[in-house]
Amino acid sequence: MARWVSALVALAGALVLAPAACSLGSLDELKGGGGSDAGGTGGGAGDASTGGSAGDAGSCVPVTCDDVGADCGKIANGCSDQPADCGSCEAGLFCGGAGPNKCGVTPCVAKGCADLGAECGKVGNGCGDILDCGVCTDPSKTTCGADNKCKAPTCVPKTCSQQGAECGTVPDGCGNDVSCGSCTNAQNPICGGAGPNKCGPNPCNPKTCNSAGVSCGSLSDGCGKTLDCGSCAAPQTCGGGGTPGHCGCTPKKCSDYGAECGSVPDGCGKTITCGSCAGTNETCTNNKCVCVAKTCSQQGAECGTVSNGCGSNVECGSCAAPKTCNGNKCTCTPTTCAALGYGCGTAPDGCGGTLDCGKCSGSNSCQPKGSSGKSCQNAYQGGCSGCPAGYDNVGSGPSIQCGGCPAAYFFMCAKTGVDRITYCGSPPPACPVGKHLGGEFSHCYAGTCTTCIAD
Repeated sequence: MARWVSALVALAGALVLAPAACSLGSLDELKGGGGSDAGGTGGGAGDASTGGSAGDAGSCVPVTCDDVGADCGKIANGCSDQPADCGSCEAGLFCGGAGPNKCGVTPCVAKGCADLGAECGKVGNGCGDILDCGVCTDPSKTTCGADNKCKAPTCVPKTCSQQGAECGTVPDGCGNDVSCGSCTNAQNPICGGAGPNKCGPNPCNPKTCNSAGVSCGSLSDGCGKTLDCGSCAAPQTCGGGGTPGHCGCTPKKCSDYGAECGSVPDGCGKTITCGSCAGTNETCTNNKCVCVAKTCSQQGAECGTVSNGCGSNVECGSCAAPKTCNGNKCTCTPTTCAALGYGCGTAPDGCGGTLDCGKCSGSNSCQPKGSSGKSCQNAYQGGCSGCPAGYDNVGSGPSIQCGGCPAAYFFMCAKTGVDRITYCGSPPPACPVGKHLGGEFSHCYAGTCTTCIAD
């Protein structure tokens, strides 16, 4: 029975939500109905008002992940504040994506204590983690039930035998009187004749509230009756200050609530301050310092990996080419005309823009230079030395494959018996009288006719 109760409590604290596949909105829905008041804060049997398990700890059997069918996340084990870790999901899956503590493809949206209607204790956030919803602060409701609701503490009435009473009536400690019978022995017929509520032969002198120095609560007069000595004005209770039979109130401390920050009532009509959170990213939630992880956008990170401020890293993605990640920013450093070997014209800057590398002056024009780059060239600065593949050098003119010839010059190139243009040659001189240019290479270069044939 204890194991079943512990399993129910742990399941209530550990169940997770999948927004599409499992839309749960309250603790009753999470638990599949209400639970009995097993006490504690999300686990353990018995009454516990400060978040721990009550009763005989040795009788509590911790709940396992298998008991509640949990594949991932954490669950309350029902016996202590240390949750059971049910592992994590494979890459691409989310804990809670296919139902409570089940891995699935649907992202899970975590819920808070208020979303779940939890007033105290430990409860699952719907995505595999455990929420601490604090302790009960109402002096009249100091017990956290299995349904994570604050309730009045359960009072166990005392019996006659526990109080050593043989006769008359005595207070039961829970606001009622219990009858302990009468004296039937003829030799000991008087209740109180052998001590308070003891049968004996001697006369009994009944106590009064004043004679007993009691100003509140119930009091046995020792002779078989129970006296009402009055009540206390809230927030004082009878014996609440530590002295039985007297009105008083013992202020609670932050440690009584397990409070790390914020303020809590002291139970005696005042409020006590429990300090603030020291961590940079910590906030005070339900009197607990909780680290709120920072996102990439909050830190202005566009790429790479950054700390989330809570002991873990967050991946901020990569940059689209041609940009690269520098200092968690996607940047691109444009190249220069000099780096590209461009002395003129335009060229791509490597970042999606265009470089203006200048213009040529005079008769110069912007021409390719070698295997890469460009430069301003004239007729005698071609930069493309040698004939193209399959061509032969003919003559002795300067190489100008990459530019035009200056005025009064013409191109010359030879390719196995066919005139082409590769070189600039000087203007051909006139052939002697009776001859004209002709032949396979009908050109003159270097002041000499290639072929002069008779008219």
